[in-house]
Amino acid sequence: MLDDEVLVQFLLKNLKRNSAGGYHWKFRLNKLEPAYQEVLSGIDTQTTFEGKTLFVKGSESNYVQHEDEEIIKSIFPNASIETIEKAGHWVHADQPEPLLTLIEHFLK
Repeated sequence: MLDDEVLVQFLLKNLKRNSAGGYHWKFRLNKLEPAYQEVLSGIDTQTTFEGKTLFVKGSESNYVQHEDEEIIKSIFPNASIETIEKAGHWVHADQPEPLLTLIEHFLK
């Protein structure tokens, strides 16, 4: 049973009604599933990007760990890593206004 309203809303946005009156996923799960472990493996690169880059994480999420920041900085040496309070992994859903403000400030 899913009791996280944000997660439920995210999943519902990925459902589409079919012609038989049922539902199916909008994304192609049959293509995503076989590549899932590769997606999770991360970036394997010796190349860096020198431009300004913004990474945003939610204070309630453990998706980007403190130890990941060293790896991020090794690939994106001019990266800013910002945390938005009271947000989980889906920062845009949890705290849209603070995220928009942060992005606008970064783009200026």
